[in-house]
Amino acid sequence: MYFVLQQVIKSERPDGVLLTFGGQTALNCGVQLNKLHVFSEYNVQILGTPITSIEWTEDRHIFAEKLCEINEKVAACEAVYSVEQVTTTMSLTDNILITLICKTGLFDKFSIHNFHV
Repeated sequence: MYFVLQQVIKSERPDGVLLTFGGQTALNCGVQLNKLHVFSEYNVQILGTPITSIEWTEDRHIFAEKLCEINEKVAACEAVYSVEQVTTTMSLTDNILITLICKTGLFDKFSIHNFHV
């Protein structure tokens, strides 16, 4: 897929791109094209949000670190992979939000449910 985008950039020669329009797909493609040095190869400027900021917000732990650097409070979070881990985590706190993500079907569709306990 990135080869096709590279060919479009090579052919059209844009001065710049705005990655924050187009949803998650545009963000993912922009980050990947940057890693492949496509933007620098064709002298394409990133307009708007810098790619490093996009990368920081896509990683939950890096995002939390960046918020802590500016003295913003961050809710504790933990990924658990079994019922036993959920039970242990629930015993440690009175206020918990469980986001359950279930993979269903053959097409990698996900169902997301939030529960306040």
